[in-house]
Amino acid sequence: MKHQRHFETATREAVQTRTLIDDLNRIVQILNSAIANEEQRAGISDPLEAAYPMHARELSARRDKKEMTANNRSPSQDLRDSAKPAWAEVWHFWNVVIPRRSITGKLVFGQVWRRHNGRRWVYKKFVEFKADQDE
Repeated sequence: MKHQRHFETATREAVQTRTLIDDLNRIVQILNSAIANEEQRAGISDPLEAAYPMHARELSARRDKKEMTANNRSPSQDLRDSAKPAWAEVWHFWNVVIPRRSITGKLVFGQVWRRHNGRRWVYKKFVEFKADQDE
């Protein structure tokens, strides 16, 4: 149940990101048409000319910022990144009730180290550290 809620949250975030990127792309299209209208009204389409409309320059700057924001990350990258929680990539303690195969092939249970390798969970035996062993 805990993992299912995490996946639902990740999916929802990916959908929200996709919607945001689509909205930014629509804004870019609107700004492009507004720039074209301003250039047509002024009769100048070269932004390097001194008489180029200031409003068109401002719209171009806004458009460029929106494009940079929209193109910063791809939606498939967001899905990959958000599909698994951050703690899945690092070794962490886990209490195993049903014995599992470790990375060495032996069965482990009780307190173990566990992490996700992208396809499945990987387990290692947990060995407790005792400070007074060296003496």
